[in-house]
Amino acid sequence: MMLYKRNIEDEKLIILSVSDADKVFSLIENPPAPNTRLKAAMRKYKEFFSESH
Repeated sequence: MMLYKRNIEDEKLIILSVSDADKVFSLIENPPAPNTRLKAAMRKYKEFFSESH
């Protein structure tokens, strides 16, 4: 049981270099515009949930 818990805890921690962290924060603060694939995925999501619920 203890090994399982430790594996989960290990997955919570992400170690980034300063450069990688800067990229992540930059993307959070300035996300790119949605591309055609993302727009299609958003349409499918909306269609699925509007029909199901």
